[in-house]
Amino acid sequence: MRERDIRVETLLGETSLSRHLKTANQMGIRFVLILGSKEFENDCWAVKDMEKKDSQIDVPDQQLGSYLEKVLGA
Repeated sequence: MRERDIRVETLLGETSLSRHLKTANQMGIRFVLILGSKEFENDCWAVKDMEKKDSQIDVPDQQLGSYLEKVLGA
């Protein structure tokens, strides 16, 4: 993502997904990329739009950069 000039923050650690989402929301982050075991097995990322609370889609790994450029208008 950084190669595409898309700013990235990484939140790692032994905490719940809901806590990570809360932190991202407090930081004003628009999109959260989630890579859990299901996504890893399917070679995709869950992309959660924090402005649209119930909006989350799976994006294939190879299409993630172009998808984010499109939705961010980059």
